[in-house]
Amino acid sequence: FSTQGAQVVGSRLAKFPDSQDASKPVQLFEQSPKRTYLAQFGLIGSAGLPNHRSGFEWVSGPTELKSGEQSLKVVFKSVGDGVEVTHTYTLYAGRYDIDLNTQVKNLSENSVNPNFYGQITRDANPMPDESKFYSTFTGPALYTNKDKFIKINFSDIEKNKADNPKQIPAGEPGWIAMVQHYFASAWIPSDKSTRDVYVGKVEQNLFRIGLQIPIATIATGSSHVESTRLFIGPQEETLLEKIAPGFDLIKDYGYLTVIAKP
Repeated sequence: FSTQGAQVVGSRLAKFPDSQDASKPVQLFEQSPKRTYLAQFGLIGSAGLPNHRSGFEWVSGPTELKSGEQSLKVVFKSVGDGVEVTHTYTLYAGRYDIDLNTQVKNLSENSVNPNFYGQITRDANPMPDESKFYSTFTGPALYTNKDKFIKINFSDIEKNKADNPKQIPAGEPGWIAMVQHYFASAWIPSDKSTRDVYVGKVEQNLFRIGLQIPIATIATGSSHVESTRLFIGPQEETLLEKIAPGFDLIKDYGYLTVIAKP
């Protein structure tokens, strides 16, 4: 984690060796000269709300899951301009989905109208183990109840031709993801509110997919907690089926679906 925006800037999957160096685990999120792949989130809508570029304080606590323990909390806090924001990650033993609770306390004399956003930012560089003999997809994807699983090519975003649903209606499941061969990451929000989906180019060879969720007006002295989940893991079908509706579609068989899926 980084104290800048409480972003996830690195993740390693201990059970999966890297295809280029078996002595190291596969790494998904990464911020290095060769790769940019980040999970970012924050608040917008009112002055003073912290986003993924804002400074946070890490609230000290254990940094390792001890033997026999089932969960570990990692907490970041930001106080400024009359608003106190606390991000609490909860990691679980043996699971690839992480709970994230964002608590917003209004300490000012005026009401605030925040929107929560979660996005995944990645460069378009192919993975070094991608084969020339079969097709694999690397890039943004999303799921809606109406349109099901939709893949978005980096090249279409570059050309401003990405055709994707702009909204996930309240009460219906939906999520956004970044897919690469064998692995994926995703933001999985609650379906209680409408979620606006966006894709775009951040800078040269850097792209993002995100969703934005409106939060009810928070009066002076009141607080609100927005809950979502972050998935960082392998494309194991039986595992994916348990995460969220349609989540197993991340394991995309392409034109071989008719024989591979059964």
